[in-house]
Amino acid sequence: MKESTITTLLKGAGEVLHRIKVKLYPLRLPGVKGQFIVRTNNEKVMTVEDVCDSLQNRGGFSGDRELLLDHVRKYYKEPLLSGLPFKTHQKWL
Repeated sequence: MKESTITTLLKGAGEVLHRIKVKLYPLRLPGVKGQFIVRTNNEKVMTVEDVCDSLQNRGGFSGDRELLLDHVRKYYKEPLLSGLPFKTHQKWL
């Protein structure tokens, strides 16, 4: 998949919220040539600070950043201190 093809796929997607890096790997199926599989390049993970900055910049959070950081850190720390399993993928209403 060439850059022009990817650009065509993204046309009409609206506002760009994130930019990601991807790696293209040859698709190694019998009889398939010139096609690729796309995988994300996971060289970075978001920190608590990154998440809070994102909430302020485009998520509509208008409160104090330091207070938000404190609450998010406490949210993640509590289950760990309690020794309970922690589910991070939740459906939000």
